[in-house]
Amino acid sequence: PTGGDPRVGMTPSTAPPLASAWTFDAGAPFELPPVVAAGRLFAGTVEGTLYVLDAATGRLLWRYRPEGRRAWDGSVAVAEDAVYVGVEGGRLAALDPATGRPLWERQLTGEVRFAPVRAGDVLYVTTTFVGARMDFDKQGKARAYALRAGDGQVIWERVTDNFSLRSPVVAGGTMFVGGAFQGPPLEEGGWTRLYALRAGDGAVRWTYEGPHGLIKTLHATGDGPGDVVAFVGYADEIIALEAASGERRWRYHTENWTDGFAAAGWRLWFGSANGFMHAVDVATGEPLWRERLDGVFKYPEGPPVARDGLIFFRTTYDELYAVDAGSGKVRWRRHVGVEARSSVAVDERHVYVTGVDGRVYAFPRQD
Repeated sequence: PTGGDPRVGMTPSTAPPLASAWTFDAGAPFELPPVVAAGRLFAGTVEGTLYVLDAATGRLLWRYRPEGRRAWDGSVAVAEDAVYVGVEGGRLAALDPATGRPLWERQLTGEVRFAPVRAGDVLYVTTTFVGARMDFDKQGKARAYALRAGDGQVIWERVTDNFSLRSPVVAGGTMFVGGAFQGPPLEEGGWTRLYALRAGDGAVRWTYEGPHGLIKTLHATGDGPGDVVAFVGYADEIIALEAASGERRWRYHTENWTDGFAAAGWRLWFGSANGFMHAVDVATGEPLWRERLDGVFKYPEGPPVARDGLIFFRTTYDELYAVDAGSGKVRWRRHVGVEARSSVAVDERHVYVTGVDGRVYAFPRQD
């Protein structure tokens, strides 16, 4: 896609930056995108404070900073009756979504750096022994947990041979989770192990290993015959496995560096550093479309976001894009004037960007 936004009538180079609907100054940098849910925005700073804002106005509703410890910025998960956040020191806290008041806190083994997943009354949690702003321990054995969502009591715990586990995916009766482990030396990247754990008791259904490095994004269509688990790691390829057995079904070369994909059902979308956006059929690994972004090494900062039939992302050229999920054609794009290092969040009103200047920006959708 080339040319300007037809709804604006100007190319990005001549159009003024898109004006924000509101901004909020947290006073400390952001490195990860916010979480938007139920009309609220949850944004964690690098220094360890979680800010909760009214998504329509940017008004501060409450903040959370445990005394003497960080709230890990990538660990936030939001449910109707609780907000879950990992706390430095291997703890997981559940907070009242209206006030931030602590509901319960649970000590786990390893740091809770990645967002848990809530499925009914069960909370699925992972831990890691490596990450930014913490001591690395590649001999550590990361855990997968199932907790009672209401009080944090442990239902089961699975000790793995990985030193890191990312956010899980729960599909059907299976928890799919993976990350890095210490294997034989590699010239580049590292080793990946993916587990399929029975959601009810943590029993291992199967494991898969390969030289794919850190898992960036994981997606599952289900856990039965014909279903697929797909992931992308440090290596420039997406791997898809049979959900029932862990056998490899297909691989798709991403052509260059990618920060991860968006996925919904049987489709996934990603951008690579050679300037192309891709849509891939999850069942077959066949490309659905491949469209070029006009610019050298222009690609999404962080994984794109799929919503309302559109794929949203912010590029390395500091532009917000919305492309049609079915065709890849640009619906709109605008320069925004924000230095950021991460993906975006999207709701029905706004596209939200967190900046390294310590501000949260809400930009009105142009569609």
